[in-house]
Amino acid sequence: MRGLARAILALVAPRASASKPVLCGPPPAQSLADDTPIVPNPVGHAPRRPLVAGVGIMLVVALGAVACGSPSSASSSAHRTPVARSSPGAHPGHPAHATGPSHRLAGHWAAQSAPIATAVSCTSPTFCMTIAPTQWSVWNGHAWTAPVSLSFGNAAAVACTGPQSCLATTVYGTVYAWNGAQWTAEAQLGLHSALRGISCPNPGFCEAIGQTGDAWQYNGASWTGGIVVDAVPNPTNGPTSVSCADARFCVVGDGMSQVTEFTGSRWTVPRLAAPTGQGILSVSCPTSTFCLAVTQSGQAVAWNGTRWGNPVTLTNQPLVSVSCPQVGFCIAVGIGTSVAQFDHQWVLRLLPAKTEWGGLDAVSCASADFCLAVSGGPRDFVYTSAVRSSG
Repeated sequence: MRGLARAILALVAPRASASKPVLCGPPPAQSLADDTPIVPNPVGHAPRRPLVAGVGIMLVVALGAVACGSPSSASSSAHRTPVARSSPGAHPGHPAHATGPSHRLAGHWAAQSAPIATAVSCTSPTFCMTIAPTQWSVWNGHAWTAPVSLSFGNAAAVACTGPQSCLATTVYGTVYAWNGAQWTAEAQLGLHSALRGISCPNPGFCEAIGQTGDAWQYNGASWTGGIVVDAVPNPTNGPTSVSCADARFCVVGDGMSQVTEFTGSRWTVPRLAAPTGQGILSVSCPTSTFCLAVTQSGQAVAWNGTRWGNPVTLTNQPLVSVSCPQVGFCIAVGIGTSVAQFDHQWVLRLLPAKTEWGGLDAVSCASADFCLAVSGGPRDFVYTSAVRSSG
């Protein structure tokens, strides 16, 4: 089973860039214990070292000017080689970094058996809702509930604000609500537009985006809208993702590498945030002054509250989902079995087990200390940091 992002990717793949991924230093040894510092390559610069063909990444991304450190193959955080910190303003949208490695780099990813899922929303380490087109399941911090069939089917995206409050969208333009016990029909928003994404920064506000560029707002009681905010010639290149920091700021990304921002009273005119043809597959905004968008050609681009910065190429594989729980900390998932994690420094890590279907479909971070990534197969990956695991 493929996730929604994979379906979108198949539609925009012909526009993929031939850009190459870049890492610094000698190639990392292919060991599960490796923690190899990496550095992205700005678009247009000659690549310094390609990734192994066919290996994508699941990466933590925050844009900053980063110098290359020496790779380290030790599994202990004390032996990870830090990358030089960025200088203030080196990349728009990213704050200056503290020196030294972050305590979160001592955290780890763990593989576990899980129900099939293509979308996920976590509000805490003890609650995550996952959906697939025809089923749902809940993570309670210790175990998964048995998957339950969705009566409505064709679920596409999910957003939760708590264990008793979730909304899911479908490819038929319907919204369903979760009350802690069951799913019920909430609203029919579009007759001709698949709802590609939904974002709920709080229980009293949600934004949903349709494939034809129609935007819908929820005020905690009812839905309004339907105004087209991102009209594209071909709906297959239409909006792919929406993220809202609050009721006054949202961003929509589309398959034509464009973004449009909601500023509380109006939507801006769509504009390029990544090179033409890259195709934005996911966007995440923890605040109105920091967002990160990822593309189907493996690039990441940040928003600093005023403008979108220069894209950086991180891999030659698609990045299909991104989650930023706070400024400067993001995790994006894509094709492959590697992890590139950022929190004051870049570190390339390998997942502890193979992914299903060649990659991961979605990721959600409740905080910088807990993230959950899911795939269309019977396995997921949980990230916990040293802070949380130490109590």
